[in-house]
Order: sequence, then structure tokens, then C-alpha cells
Amino acid sequence: MLLPILMTLCPQLASVKRQLNMILLPGTLCLIALLSCYASALQAEELHPSLARISLDSEWRSGAYQSQGVDYTPAASWVDPLDLMVPETMPDDQIRDGLYNLVVDNQYKVDADGKKVQFSHYADVVTAPKGLESVSQIQIEFDPNYQRLQLHSIWVHRAGELIDKSLDADFQLARSQNTDDLMYDGSMVATWVLKDIRVGDILEYSYSRLGSNPVFEGRFFGARSLQWSVPVARQQLRILWGKPKPLNIKVENSELQFTSTRLGTQTDYRLQVEHMPTITASSDAAPWYNPFAKAYFSETNSWKQVVDWGLPLFSRQQQVNEDITMLARQITAKHDSKAEQLVAALSLVQENVRYLGLEMGSNSHFPSAAGDTLSRRYGDCKDKAVLLVTLLGELGVEASPALVNTDTGKMLPAMLPSADRFNHAIVRASLNGNNYWLDPTLMDQGDALEHLYQPDYGFALVLSEDSQELVSMASGASGSRIRFTEEYDFSEGISGVGKANISTLYQGDEARRMRGRIASEGLKALSEQYAGYYGKQFKGLEAIRPLDVLDDKATGEVRLEEAYHLPAPWQADDDGGYTVYVYESQISPYLTLPQGHGRRELALKHPLQIEGTIRLKFRANDWQFDAAVREESNPFFDFHYSVAFDKESNLLTLAYRYQSNTDRVPADRVDEYIAALKKVADTDSYGIIDYNSEVKDAVTQEADASDDDTNMALIVLSAGFVALCAIGFAMASWLIDDGHKASSRYYPVSPLKALLLSLLTFGLYPCYWAYKNWQYVQNELEPGIWPMARAIFAPLWYYHLYLSLANSGDEDKRRWLIPGWLAVLFMILYIGVSATKKLHGMTVLSLLVPALVILPLITYINRLNGHNEAYVYNSRWRWRHWLLTVATLPLLLFVLAQEAGFTASDRVVAGSDLWQRDIKFMKRKAIIAANENPVLFYSDDWLSNQSDGNGFTDARIFSYWREDGVFYQETVPFEAVKNIEVNFAKGDELTTTITVYRDDGSHFLLFAATEARKDRQFVRELLERWRRIRPQGSDNNGEQEQ
Repeated sequence: MLLPILMTLCPQLASVKRQLNMILLPGTLCLIALLSCYASALQAEELHPSLARISLDSEWRSGAYQSQGVDYTPAASWVDPLDLMVPETMPDDQIRDGLYNLVVDNQYKVDADGKKVQFSHYADVVTAPKGLESVSQIQIEFDPNYQRLQLHSIWVHRAGELIDKSLDADFQLARSQNTDDLMYDGSMVATWVLKDIRVGDILEYSYSRLGSNPVFEGRFFGARSLQWSVPVARQQLRILWGKPKPLNIKVENSELQFTSTRLGTQTDYRLQVEHMPTITASSDAAPWYNPFAKAYFSETNSWKQVVDWGLPLFSRQQQVNEDITMLARQITAKHDSKAEQLVAALSLVQENVRYLGLEMGSNSHFPSAAGDTLSRRYGDCKDKAVLLVTLLGELGVEASPALVNTDTGKMLPAMLPSADRFNHAIVRASLNGNNYWLDPTLMDQGDALEHLYQPDYGFALVLSEDSQELVSMASGASGSRIRFTEEYDFSEGISGVGKANISTLYQGDEARRMRGRIASEGLKALSEQYAGYYGKQFKGLEAIRPLDVLDDKATGEVRLEEAYHLPAPWQADDDGGYTVYVYESQISPYLTLPQGHGRRELALKHPLQIEGTIRLKFRANDWQFDAAVREESNPFFDFHYSVAFDKESNLLTLAYRYQSNTDRVPADRVDEYIAALKKVADTDSYGIIDYNSEVKDAVTQEADASDDDTNMALIVLSAGFVALCAIGFAMASWLIDDGHKASSRYYPVSPLKALLLSLLTFGLYPCYWAYKNWQYVQNELEPGIWPMARAIFAPLWYYHLYLSLANSGDEDKRRWLIPGWLAVLFMILYIGVSATKKLHGMTVLSLLVPALVILPLITYINRLNGHNEAYVYNSRWRWRHWLLTVATLPLLLFVLAQEAGFTASDRVVAGSDLWQRDIKFMKRKAIIAANENPVLFYSDDWLSNQSDGNGFTDARIFSYWREDGVFYQETVPFEAVKNIEVNFAKGDELTTTITVYRDDGSHFLLFAATEARKDRQFVRELLERWRRIRPQGSDNNGEQEQ
């Protein structure tokens, strides 16, 4: 029995990296087991016999829904469906969610009088079970206020057979749940739930929508994507155009062209595409950036024609009534100047007319009358815009509605003119020769017109008689300005209390946003958030007073004042010093590297100006701070950073300034922008170290630390040897202990004792428990078996032991035994954990699983025996158990500490798994830069990651170690690495060796433990980053993984 013990413990002493979250899985399994054991005691309450399930309508084809706008009819004769053709091979590596789109076919028919029919035809093949979830429900949305829906067909192609699924589909017609942003419309959703859809089926269906929104008065326009991130085998976009004037068509991001065929009085515009390449849009792309091919079509020739359409809709609703007149009089009575009256009218519409849109039918673009909006005190953007224009007119201020697009407004000039290019309505007011953009749906803008924040949505279309083109909204009033000062008083020294006073001034959009946060979150919650942020830097931080807010609406400024006590701002490090860090948090969010990939434009907040200082006052000391200035100027932003120290006052000043220069980064200049960000990436934090005179000399301390590590290694090895001896002695004494086996059935024992002994013996006790049970089976039931063999291979014989128990229990007690399927699941889990122990070494999972899977069997055996003499005898804690506890508990605690990350781990770990104290140590030692974090890390030290380690960040490779009391370190950026050689571990070797060669000819070594093949991952990711940064570098010359 000692051989399995040695085989188990030696890997633990060699490699001890563990994941803390692995503790959660055994707990979950235990809960499942307990619930399963006692599930039979729970009785389900009988349902009321008259209760019946509600079904969908399976007779929907009878015409019962015609009055509600839904009908079942063949496709019209003008339709020319795209043929379904199944490719011989499918792009498996591009298919997502278990569906491959075979056909996307959209066709429009527009008559001379503007009547519109839209035909849609789709075919999808189900490639995986996940695709069944979406393809088995066909949902089509339409607005019955002006549209009718006709379903033409639902077919399933299965193994050469064509099945009409419209015959057995269940149907439901329900209101659309589109209530986002407080917008309500009259849309309905028709849903067909299909039966018996299988993987490999091809679902093909078609339908038509008849009619268009009357608010557009027969005008035709639209757009459709021609490219997606998922593959489409065949697609068609066709417009059968019946009007005499030609249709304007524009294809974006592609050289595809429509064909045009004259068919009598109609023109057939058609585009057919097969196997359009897929692309993926980056998650950080600007909201207006569209990399996909897309077709736009519109009969409108100019933006003036859009004005001619929209102006009458808005003008006819700008009627002044008595309420509006009275409101204007009240405003003029309170405010003398036109500027003050304009702001008062804007604030009234923003704050006293809540946002709610009733978008049924023509309401989508036709605003309500100004008087109606005022009386009911709610409306959407166009309703509020009409009310504000009407009120301003009564005040003698010239104003007009304006249409904008909050997402793609910056790209409007490049689009075809049409009424559907806009999603929002605002107001342009003119006063004293100046134009002001007013959004009546915004809040908290302030009271002074000269400081009023004005939104910039790119371009706007003003609805006025003289409006001809789009107008740029760019303005200095659409930006923000932030000024901050942070003052830290550390003059009481290392053991003293510090103070922090922080002042932040917001103007423009940032002031408006801050007012909104205070209103929505509350001042108390905001105070706690701010204190929590600084509390992460300074332990025990206490707020001297709540967050103080000074809102000067006359200047449009919002000032926040914070004051904190810092009981222990300095933190001891491992070098005998004390450190404190400060972080700049206003500019740094705008200097973070983009997270996406691929070609895309980036949106920048603009105009934006931020400037501020961080001042730190220290105790009298011979401080040495190098003056520094960092400046970066480029087409995207200007940045200034400086460090200055006044020795007379012991005051360190960090100064920052940021000025945006543009609102976007073009796709072909993203690399240039990223390079500029990297130049200033390490300016967001600053660390200071102070030494206490009572601290030992650094070299002496490091030597002591090295001796301590050596001593600790000897202690751990000695503890391991003692534990082995104790486990061996305990197992031997257990084997010769007959107990009270004659008075019991199987081997009863306390579950708690079994669990504790399983942990203290590092998972061996379940084998002993199995041996005692098989010994009973041999003596009483099956004389020919060999108990020792079945104990050694306990996981394989787990289910057989379960069957033996199931066949021996009384009927009334058998209900306490777990079901057979769960026993099979436990056996598989038991075998899996045992089989992988060789690969992953000893883990908390490998310790707990054997104990947890036998607990249900222990419970059942105890039920068979009751609290008889054998149960009492076997459950008693004896002297050998105490000896085992004293010998193995320290080693067990050491193992758990390694798994939780409290001590060093002899295994490759992710940088995110390192404790912050270790990462700060690397930054203080300049092993890595302040803005970097390790990607992968390895240390072969017994206790501390600060004594030995190597790894790499996204920018550099590093290694450090202590030898003879001296600390050594090596570091090199990837761009300065000439070559990397790898020698993978062979045979019984525990580590892979990596040699890093610099351009100057020098080199140093890295090591990576082989446990769980993490050395392969270490090498692979290291080489990937090196080749990405320096692609001309030579290939790895070392041994490669086969």
C-alpha cells in the first residue's frame, strides 16, 4: 500500500499549482448526491384534475386570421424565386449556431402609384442540434395598421423527400414585445412552431408583406446587407420597379452591380451573389462604421426632397393654443433676456414632458400637435421637438425641427437621400446670429446658454423652407472639459496617517452626465462608489465627509469634492521598504489600447480637454525624484505629462494634460493611433518607496530569505516523509483490526470520520473502506473474490459494490439507496479523477471525489446496521487517528495553501492567477513595466513567487532569481529578441528549458514545468507573441512538440 502513497505524494512535492475554483465542483457534486439520496422522500403534489394545457392554433390555415392581417396563399406570379441548390461541401469552419444559410432571397414590387409588396424566401440547413432551437420557430413581424402578411409555403427537404410543414405547424399571433426605450408600436408577430425538425433537414419557407407606411406617401427606399459574419450559399435582391423615374441604387463596400432589365412599363433591378466571403466586425468599431457590403436604394434624388416630405408633417402640428401662450407668458415674466427664455423653454420640455413614444402606423414619423403633447405631458423625440419649436416661436426665438441619426449621423453625406436615414428629431434655434442644437430628450444641461452643452450627432437635416442640404453639427459646445487636482499628505511618514483631498470639475457633456448620475444613483451611493475606488489603493480608507457636489448651472460646471483619512497608506514590501502608489484616472480611460482586431474605424470622444495635477507631500528625507517630461502630439490627441519635485517643501507634482484632435481614427490609421497610445501607456501610475531605518540591510535580508527557503524545503520534505510513515502505520493497523465485523452487515462507519480520514490519507481511505466491504462480501456472499485486488482498483469495482448493496437490503430500506443511474455517474467520475491524477497530480478534486462518491453508500450501510456495536466501534476516534492527524494535517494544509495560491506553485500559471503583491513586486523591481501584466508565469520556489520566477507579458520576456543572497534579473522586449530555442523535457525531466537570445548576442534561460503539459502552452504563446511582434525572426530551433 505504500507504493500508491509514494506515487501520489511525489508529484505533489514536485508541482503544486492549483486552481481555487476547483473547490466548487466537489461541493456541487456533493449537493447533487444528497438531493438524489433523499429525492424519494419528496412527494409531488397532485395537480387539479380539471387543469389542462393551453395549445397553439393548429387550424390557422382555415382563414380565421384574415381579419387580423394574416393569410395563407401561393406566391404572386411576379415573384421569381431563387432556386435552392445544396453545395457539395459546406464551410464547416464558418458555420455558427448549427445553421447554414442556403438561400436569402428578398424581392420588392413597387407599382406606379407607390404600392409595395415585399417577398422573402429563405432556406437553411440544420447542421447541429443548436440550430433546431431557432429554425423550428418562424417569426415574422408586421404592422397591421398598414400591412398584410401572406405565408406562401413551409417545406422541409429530408433525404430526398419534400414535406409540407404548413400542414401541421402550430400558430400564434401576438403583440410585438418591442417596448425598448419606451417606444410602443402596433406591430404584431406571427409565429409558426414546427414539429419534427431534425439535424440534417433543410427548412425552406416564403412569405410576403403587402403595404407600406402611409406616412411616406408612396415613397420607396430601403437597404439590405449583402454580407454577413456567417456564410450564405446563394442570395438575391430584386426590385421590380413600376415608376417612370429610375431608382437610385448604391452598393457600399463592394464592386457588385445590379443588372437592369426593362419589362414593358417596369424595370427589373436584380443582384444575385453566390458564396459571398464572410467577415467579422470588430467589437470596438465606431457605431457608424460598416465593413459589410450593403445595398441602398431610394427614389429620392436629394435631401431637399426629404425636406419637402418632412416639413409639412411637422409644420401642421406647430399650432399655438391657449396653454402654450400662457406658458410663454410665464417664461417671459420670470426671465428678461431671450437667452434665458430659450433655456427655460428647453428645460421645461426636457424635465416636465416625459419621454414616451406611441409609434403606431403613421405615428412613427408624424408628430402629435404641440398642444396635445403639452396637455398630456408625454411624447417622443419628434413630439417634444414640435412642442419646443412652437414654444420658442411664441417667445420670438427662431427655431426649426431637425432630423438626425444618433448612430450613423456622421456618415449621412455618403448615403443616398431618403426619409428612413434618421432615427431622432431635435431642434435648431437661432439667436443673435448664433445657431444652437437643442435636444429636448436630454436632461441636466444647465441654465446658461453660453455654456449649454449641444449634442453632435454628425449631420442634421433642418426642416425649414430654405433647407437644401445636410448641416454639420460640429461645435465646440458639443465637447467636454475636465479639470482635477488630487492632493495627498504623507508627511507623517510610514507609520503616520495620510490625507487625501480630491477636486474634480466637469463642464459640457461630462457635467450633464454627472448630474444624471447623481439623479439616478443618489449622492450616497455615488459617495460609496468613489470611496470604494480609492479604498482599493489605500487600505482602511475613511471618508472625512460625504461627497460634496457644487452644481453651478449659471456656468454649466459641476464640481465634486472628496476628502479621506488614510490610516495606513504605506504598504510594506519584501525588500524592507514601504511603498505607496497613486493612479491617474481621468485621462487614462481615453488612452487605453483598442481591444478589437481587424480593419475598422474607431470613435473618439471629441472635443475633449482634460488637465490636472496630483501632488504628494512627504516627510523630510533625502528624496531622489528625477524630473521628467513626456509629450506626444499626433493627429488624434495631444498629451503632456511631467514630474517635478520641490526639495524644500518635499512636494512631488505630477501634471497631466490631454486634448482630443478628432472624433475618429480612420481604418488605415489605426496602427498609427495604437503606436501613439503605447508611447504614453506607462504614465497612469506612479510608485514611491520609503525605507525605515530599523529595516535590515537589503543584502542581509535577501540572504536570510534564501536561507529560510532552503530550511522550508527541508521542513516540507521531512513532513512528507513523516506523513508517509504515519499513513503506512495507520493502514497496517487498520488491516489487522477485525473490529466487530461479525455483528454488522458490510462496514458501517461515521460519514464525518470517513470524510476526514479520506483527506488525511490523501484519498487512500476509500480504498481501505472498499477493502473492508469486499472482505464482508467474501466471507458472507462470494467466497471466491479477492478483496485486496478490488480495493486497489476501487473505482472500477464501485458499481459492483453498489449492486451488492442493492441486492442485500430490505425493501423498506432500499429507498435510501441512490438510483442506479447516479451510481454509474459516480463510478465514471471516480474512474475519471483517478485516471487523470497522473496527468494533473494531486488536486482538491482528487482528494474529495473518492470521499464524496462513497458517502451515499456509507449512509445506506449505516441504515442497514443502525447504531449497532460495529458502527460505534468503527466510528470511534482512536490513538492511531490522532497520530495520523498530527503527521499529515500540516502537509494537507500546505497542499491546500498551494492550490489557493497563498504560496508559490511549481507549475505554469496564468498571470491573472498571481496575487497582486507578486505583480507589484515585479513592477517595483522594474522586471515588467507599470502598465504590463504577466501572461504566463512559472516559479520553482517552495514558498514565494518573489524569490524565483520567469514568464512573459505582451511586450517582454523576463526572468529573476536569488542566488547566494543576491537578486538577479533578466528582461528583454520581444522586438529585441533575435532567436528562441526550446528543449522540451524528456523522460523523467520535470522542466522544459528555453533559451532567449538578444540582438546583442547575450542570452538567458527560462524554465517551464511539464505538469499538465503547461510547458507546451507556455512555449506556444511565447513564440506566437514573438513572431507577431518580430515576424522576420527565425523559427524556433529547439525540439518541437510532435
